[in-house]
Amino acid sequence: MRKIIKPNYYHKFQCTAGDCEFTCCQQWKIAVDDAAGKRWDMADKGLSRHVGKTLDGGEILLKEDGFCPFLEEDHLCSLVKTYGEEFLSHTCHTFPREQHEYANRTEYAFSSGCPQALHLLWEQERFEVNRKENREAAREGFPREQEPLFWMRDFFLQLVQEESRTVPQVLKLLFFLMLDLFEKGEEGLTDEALVRGYMDRKLLAQVEAAISEVEIAEEDSFYECNELLLDLAENYRRKKMYEEDLEPIAKRAECYEGQIPSADRREQFEEIWSGYEGRLRLLMAEEIYASCLLPEGDSYSMTMKLQWLAMEYAVIRQWNFLHWDMRGEITDASFTRSVAVLFRMMGYSEADIEEYLDNSFASIIWEWGYFALIVGR
Repeated sequence: MRKIIKPNYYHKFQCTAGDCEFTCCQQWKIAVDDAAGKRWDMADKGLSRHVGKTLDGGEILLKEDGFCPFLEEDHLCSLVKTYGEEFLSHTCHTFPREQHEYANRTEYAFSSGCPQALHLLWEQERFEVNRKENREAAREGFPREQEPLFWMRDFFLQLVQEESRTVPQVLKLLFFLMLDLFEKGEEGLTDEALVRGYMDRKLLAQVEAAISEVEIAEEDSFYECNELLLDLAENYRRKKMYEEDLEPIAKRAECYEGQIPSADRREQFEEIWSGYEGRLRLLMAEEIYASCLLPEGDSYSMTMKLQWLAMEYAVIRQWNFLHWDMRGEITDASFTRSVAVLFRMMGYSEADIEEYLDNSFASIIWEWGYFALIVGR
């Protein structure tokens, strides 16, 4: 039997098409699979002039303004209007839906780069998934050592939604456990025994008590998160991508290079930011489910993904501080927009994440102290 797992709101998603507040037909790589390319050639040879060749196949050549050449003024797709939705490439047809195929299960998820998917997420009281068995047989060759990692991920989903901890507190706890699992795995200890041990609530309480005693220098945390945001923004600014959203934020971040806001100013923001704790908790849960353990994943890749999740959280918080610093408020719309933009900017493949970490840090796998620094107190 094969497991089929989906978020319990998965069936509710419906693309808003021309009414979308942040169309997916702009300013990022829109892949064109071989099958779609052949359909396009058969229908109209002229369509191929809008497709560039890549190592992975092809991608749509965006216009100078960063928008897809098939996007019309009404924000609807000319290909869909002319040929129907089935004519689209796989990426366009499925986004923001994701499907991950493991040897013994299929998991469905959403990309957090889609505002409509985020709106559905915000409507949930908790992030939960539906699980069912399918008559299709599980394929041969399932790596049994991966099963404890699914237990670990599901345990993380439970912990991140327990309201006794703030989002920064729970992220620091998860990374402590994940880093320990990775390091002990390197020593040859079995994941199964370790994961079962982490689920001991007494042990967990001891770990949390130890973590709570570690002081985070708020000034250093602010400075580091500001630098992370500017570093992530650099390439997109150079290419003038997401310019309307990104450029004002980046310029404000530059004002804080070498200085930090006053303690009173930071406290004012934290009071406002705490009002988004529920949405952030849902977002962290969704991302742990959707991207923490991909097919062929192991404790090394899970550790990297938690680091990336910490960076996502840190730059979302920094972006919203800078927005509030300029505008004097954060609205639900501006918060959702910031999440969608940043998740599109940070929607790297696993190989790209590894390369970024390798190029940007002394070690791909961080020390726990640095992780704690960027997620804050």
